[in-house]
Amino acid sequence: MTTRNLLAELATVRAQLVACDQEREAIEHAPVPITEALARANREVDEVLAGWNPNAFFRRYHLPQMPSRPPSSLRILPNLVDWRATPVEVFAVPDFERFLVALLEPAFRQFITDGTKAAAPAGEAIATADRAKRLAALAKKRRALEVEEEQIIMRAEIAGITGVYRRGDADPDIVLNTRLEDAA
Repeated sequence: MTTRNLLAELATVRAQLVACDQEREAIEHAPVPITEALARANREVDEVLAGWNPNAFFRRYHLPQMPSRPPSSLRILPNLVDWRATPVEVFAVPDFERFLVALLEPAFRQFITDGTKAAAPAGEAIATADRAKRLAALAKKRRALEVEEEQIIMRAEIAGITGVYRRGDADPDIVLNTRLEDAA
């Protein structure tokens, strides 16, 4: 085998390795299909509504002294102390976000659906369930290419050809455990 043939073969394998890396990156950054995105959006609305308790929300209107609204910076807390009442009274934070979602649920879901569809990025969509399978198949293909690359380098070394070098990021396991007999 000539130096030119080995170098061409090595260049081909390395180009395929680069293509594998680009495909892996594309898979990792690919958007999910619109159906999966909508399911995520609806699940988020369901989570908001799961915390909605109309009795607790409206019960505050029946308190002897109407609790004051806490500062907006404190509304993230589930319970606050009314610092103006004497004695101190603990009350639930009015949850207007959940109230509005519950009140306008159909319109809110439609708004989220329309917005999610409009924001769908271009490109191939890959379902979360398929992503892991595709990445595993790609990793297997990449490993086979790395073994092939190492075998080319070994053949060049045996033939005494210089100028055929390993990549700096070559997998040490492949470098140390690849044998020429493994080539099929």
